[in-house]
Amino acid sequence: MQPENTEQTVRLSKGKKFLFGALGTIFLGFFVASTIYLYPLLNLWLKTYLAFLNPTELNLENYNNALQEQIFLSRKFPKSFIPTLSVFDKLETIVEQNLKESAIVSDLPQGVIIIQKGVLGKYITKSSVAKVAGLEKESIQNKYFLKAENQKEINGTKSKEETEALIKENFEKLVNALRENQTLYYFPAELNVNDKSLLNGLSIQSVNTYSDYKIVSDKNKVKIGQVKIFMENCSGSNTLNLVFNINEKTLEFDGINVFINALCKERFTEVNGEIVGTCEDCSWFPVNKTYALRPDYETELVYLDTISGGQFFSKAAYSDLLDLNLALQNSGFSLAINSGYRSYYTQAYLFEYYVSIEMANGASRAQAEIIANSYSARPGHSEHQLGTAMDVANEACGNFTAECAGNSSLYQWMLENAYNYGFVLSYPHDRVAETGYVYEPWHWRWIGRELSREFWDVRGEISVNTFLYNKGRY
Repeated sequence: MQPENTEQTVRLSKGKKFLFGALGTIFLGFFVASTIYLYPLLNLWLKTYLAFLNPTELNLENYNNALQEQIFLSRKFPKSFIPTLSVFDKLETIVEQNLKESAIVSDLPQGVIIIQKGVLGKYITKSSVAKVAGLEKESIQNKYFLKAENQKEINGTKSKEETEALIKENFEKLVNALRENQTLYYFPAELNVNDKSLLNGLSIQSVNTYSDYKIVSDKNKVKIGQVKIFMENCSGSNTLNLVFNINEKTLEFDGINVFINALCKERFTEVNGEIVGTCEDCSWFPVNKTYALRPDYETELVYLDTISGGQFFSKAAYSDLLDLNLALQNSGFSLAINSGYRSYYTQAYLFEYYVSIEMANGASRAQAEIIANSYSARPGHSEHQLGTAMDVANEACGNFTAECAGNSSLYQWMLENAYNYGFVLSYPHDRVAETGYVYEPWHWRWIGRELSREFWDVRGEISVNTFLYNKGRY
């Protein structure tokens, strides 16, 4: 019997070992898996505790990294298991009041008063407060004192004459620096004007300083006025800001880049004895017997397929022309445009044609040109080259002749209403001496609704081209 019990005991012992081994393996696997699964949460608790005890930048960074790892791994734990940490700066200040000072500065224009704001002195304690689970922990990071700066009232004493002389001198230095691509001590960036002709004819038109109120500022450079600059190239104006440098006690210019961008090129150039416009968009150019368009000037055109005459017209004016035509139709008129855009070379052919007619009538070449030029423009001097001029008629009349009653009523309607759509009469009967052309009731030019309404108020005083010349929009 003994051998049998021994064998059974051996089998039992082996079974127990297997069972305990299996259980141990399962437990170890569970422990390892649980540890791996719980590690981010345990790590977050540890980093939270360390940051709470000592909220330094390093501990706070470690806390944020642990929090992001927990979020990234998407562990699903109850919210009560996940710690949160709130950290914010706490400022405590003890204010030291600044004082007021007065100063008289000889280089500041008389009448100008600058109030330079002061700074309150402060003792500042900067600390971090960490909060977790209703507990708070404060960590002092830094303590320092912000020195007070006194408020200053600065009064100028430089006379108007001295100020203007100094500004003129400084402006000449600025223009020279722009010509030579140099720098100014108060404007360190390299100044660059590619087209040096833009700097021709610049002069100070007026100086305006703010002397009727106190200027309050917390900056070292304070704007105290503006300098208006006349640009002879285009008879226009430009501006520079006038600033006072409190530390250096000097007058300086500001807004120089804006000033450079607003410079205008010469509006005219001489070509073969003629004064020719330099404009890229010449819609408002005062083309007449004095000022000419260059031979290659063209504008973007559209074909007038809805208006009788088969002409081309400026795309910029097209919308207003359609509105004008609709208004005419609503008033019982049928518009025909007998001549719209003409190129330089078409105008040259046409002018030569009229000269030949006058010569056939007995005039010399010189006489024929003078006569023809009273009703036909020389090439380059025609508004038709702009693409914004048109010779109109009542469609039923064909050409514009006084014998056709429809033309007379059309003309009267245009006189009273065309300006509302941007069109003006170029050669009226009372401006023949000024324009040099005969009265042309059929010739109308688009200048846009804004300008045409403005011209309406002075139409009896000047021609449209004199008006446009004075406006300088070219």
